[in-house]
Amino acid sequence: MKCRDFESRLCDYLDDALARETRSEMDGHRVGCASCAEAYEEADFVRSLLSEQPQPEPPAELIADIIHDTIGVGSGVALQPAGGPSEGGLTGWLRPIFHPLLQPRFVMGMAMTALSASMMSYYGQRAVEQIRDAGTTPTTVVQAVEERADELWSDAVATYEEAVAFYRLQTEGMDE
Repeated sequence: MKCRDFESRLCDYLDDALARETRSEMDGHRVGCASCAEAYEEADFVRSLLSEQPQPEPPAELIADIIHDTIGVGSGVALQPAGGPSEGGLTGWLRPIFHPLLQPRFVMGMAMTALSASMMSYYGQRAVEQIRDAGTTPTTVVQAVEERADELWSDAVATYEEAVAFYRLQTEGMDE
């Protein structure tokens, strides 16, 4: 086992959440490696300090807000405080329908989709105009695209080979 593997699994090791084989590998590595044994001792000390601290109790309003935000309005769960205002009429009826559409993730996703579509349309139109203005034929366009694709592929292969060489250089001296 390498030191970086030990460090990446240290929390699971302390929580006793590893398979027997992995745990025995961790035990063996901890016994044989002084730096990992020290890291284990430090992490175990911090864990013991944290376990001695009292568990904080979240405020009831926070719990209600979390439940309200995750379940949503109209789910049949009454989360309004006693005597609080309740929405009725058209607004109260439409809220369950439009509530999912007004969630931040959905709105941002739709905005990014619209932005991407408009950018693709704009740049696609520019590419078509450039091809028309240059007076090229479809055959020359396809050949140019193939040449560019070959160049990109060669660049990607070279980058991958450089990354592999760099990784090998970096990992040669690592502890086993």
